Amino acid sequence: MKNLIKPLEICLNDKQNEQFKQYYHYLLEENKKYNLTGLTTKEDIYIKHFYDSLTLLKTTKITNSNLLDIGSGAGFPGIPLKIATTLNLTMIEAQKKKALFLNNLLKELNLEATVINKRVEDLPKNYLNSYDIVTARAVASLQVLSELALPFVKKGGYFIAMKSGHYQNELNEAKRGIMILGSEIEEVIEFSLPEKKGKRALIVIKKLQVIDGYPRPYQLILKKPLGSDENE
Repeated sequence: MKNLIKPLEICLNDKQNEQFKQYYHYLLEENKKYNLTGLTTKEDIYIKHFYDSLTLLKTTKITNSNLLDIGSGAGFPGIPLKIATTLNLTMIEAQKKKALFLNNLLKELNLEATVINKRVEDLPKNYLNSYDIVTARAVASLQVLSELALPFVKKGGYFIAMKSGHYQNELNEAKRGIMILGSEIEEVIEFSLPEKKGKRALIVIKKLQVIDGYPRPYQLILKKPLGSDENE
């Protein structure tokens, strides 16, 4: 892991490296029961899951933040970030079996974080405008994700969407909705994974003001995406 993450300029101690090893072995074992990931080789898990998650540290906004991760699944990007930094982590996972896995994983790695077994749009209102950072990785289109995520970001905080290198159409479709939600696209960080494992982009969106009334019910978000012609 130490050599793999050198391009990210991250230093992990022996305990952190051991936690990543534990994570890898525990994920493979539990994957037999929970079908958590389609990736099963060590190289793919370390690069496409661990390394990919840690690329969020490129933004320099993560380390001491209060972070909400939407659709955590097998723990990405939240758990790798928690291992590597001092952030305060809350993970939202709608599937009961995956939420159970996350709680068991935290015990296995001796980490403290909160797992909430709900859809993000069903969170109580006291969660709104509460987080320094909200992240999401491969959950939905950016147009949909922005409405799900930005209401939970506090004013001056960030929503960081993790996307493939083919993000431009999604970004164009989402721009108007992002503006309606009182936010702006601050930067897009493009990079390639090691060993030619694919191109990625971090879309960094800053929340400038609080806009009430969002997120709407999920089916309405899908039917009438914010900022689209159908939502006029």
